[in-house]
Amino acid sequence: VIGIPFYALLVDFLNTDYGRIFFSLDEVNALCKPIYDAYAQMLDSPESLLYMN
Repeated sequence: VIGIPFYALLVDFLNTDYGRIFFSLDEVNALCKPIYDAYAQMLDSPESLLYMN
């Protein structure tokens, strides 16, 4: 579920043949993984609860 905000930013690109090819590349996934890991760590932190209602 952590990918939803990122998906919203990329939805137009992801829904193209080029976008699907681009994000299926191992090199691209390796570069995206640290971003998702940092985002997941932030969501798991107590600080992220400050923004929940």
